[in-house]
Amino acid sequence: AATQDIQIKAGTVDNSGGTLQASNGSIGLDAGSVRNAQGVLSAGKDVRATLTGDLTNTGLLYAGRDQQWTVGGALANSGSIAALGNTTLQANRISSSGLLGAGLKADGSLGASGDLTLSATQAIIASGQNLAAGQASLTGTALDLSGSQTGAANIALTASAGNISTTGAVVSTPGLLSITANAGSAQALVNTGKGQLSGGQLALQVANLDNSGGDIVQTGQGKTVIATGLLDNTGGRIAVNSSDLDLSAATLTNINGRIEHAGTGVLAITASTLNGQGGKLIGNGALRIDAGKID
Repeated sequence: AATQDIQIKAGTVDNSGGTLQASNGSIGLDAGSVRNAQGVLSAGKDVRATLTGDLTNTGLLYAGRDQQWTVGGALANSGSIAALGNTTLQANRISSSGLLGAGLKADGSLGASGDLTLSATQAIIASGQNLAAGQASLTGTALDLSGSQTGAANIALTASAGNISTTGAVVSTPGLLSITANAGSAQALVNTGKGQLSGGQLALQVANLDNSGGDIVQTGQGKTVIATGLLDNTGGRIAVNSSDLDLSAATLTNINGRIEHAGTGVLAITASTLNGQGGKLIGNGALRIDAGKID
């Protein structure tokens, strides 16, 4: 432990069961790999690390200001990686079943600000808690947030090639929930298994949307537009509070599902094929359906 700055340059840093602490300073790491098995690495100010290899954390990594890890290999976390300010994680691939946080106080409560930014050249698996007082941004070839609890002032999820899965997850923001997976025609947002997506505003730019048994809710006032290829809302619910809801899909399946529009404007549904056996379309304003085939 030290009161001022700590700078470490090494091939491998193994802090298993140890404590590496700069209570009034910053910690800088330039290493091949870091292993923090049940250890504590904390700084009163910043934690900044550049690794050519892997980061494995089952303990605590915490910064009183900002925390940034640039990892050439894999980042695996089943512990806690958090900061009172911003937390920025870049890696070849990211896998986390623990806590990833920004704007978090040392006692775990949420502060006033702090952005959580995750970016991977391959996939991101984040099945634990992903929390930010500010913006949470996750970008990878594919995103798997299944079973996670993800919350922030605004949330942006982007997959460049594969699917975004929120199966059994709770993804919630009072602000903008932006989900993008439309670079390829086979990409999909998969919100099955009682997954819950909630945003003050929704921006869903996805090639396909599987919300079977899932829940998608928009709580704000702005117009909501959902345009996709295959939309499966079997046993699911899409509920919006916006003035207008424009829902368009090549094939819309709403078997035993619910599409609810609480706004006083127009619920407009456009689909080449609409399958709605046992499903409900509930509107508080006008309803307009343009479908080539209705079952």
